[in-house]
Amino acid sequence: MVNIGVVARNPIYYEAILEVLSPDRIKRHFFDICQGAVSVYALPNLNAVNVVLENVLDGGPMRSLRLDPQGKTLGDALLLLPIDDVI
Repeated sequence: MVNIGVVARNPIYYEAILEVLSPDRIKRHFFDICQGAVSVYALPNLNAVNVVLENVLDGGPMRSLRLDPQGKTLGDALLLLPIDDVI
């Protein structure tokens, strides 16, 4: 599993983040590596969301042959999610 935190730098963007970061949209974005469920947890008191991707690390750091077995670059990869049609 991987947890990705996304924080709105300005509270006015929080609702847009919630709209953009739906589980279905994130699952489609990571279709090639995410074999499990995607959950998005709203943290309104922090103007943030926690995104959890399951079955994405190919066994984790001790078993995976992937270049990033701990998922550290998946946060950057989430930044590539297109949002033109939402905002």
